Amino acid sequence: WLLHAMRPELFPAAPSWPRQWRDYLEGAFLHFDFGESRAAGTPEVSWILRNGLPRAYHPIFNTPGFEGASRDKFFIAIEARDPQFDLRRTTAFLESLGPERVSEVEA
Repeated sequence: WLLHAMRPELFPAAPSWPRQWRDYLEGAFLHFDFGESRAAGTPEVSWILRNGLPRAYHPIFNTPGFEGASRDKFFIAIEARDPQFDLRRTTAFLESLGPERVSEVEA
């Protein structure tokens, strides 16, 4: 019966009523695939939103000279969320590398 429902052209003398079931099964598979896609995409979208992305603003954008970051310069941003972060030691380390500027950015 299943072969007849899926491939009725192989049985020309058989009645055509299983074609309705074939249409139903194709629709069910389509809905299953759509649900599968939604289930796969939902964690990715929620991960992006939970991380605050896309973030159109960051306080470092207000730092003097930041406009050159996309042309001929680069920035290193060290955030103070780490409990072992020490502003004085970090500033001294960065100054020892000979940068053009070391700036503290208020969040």
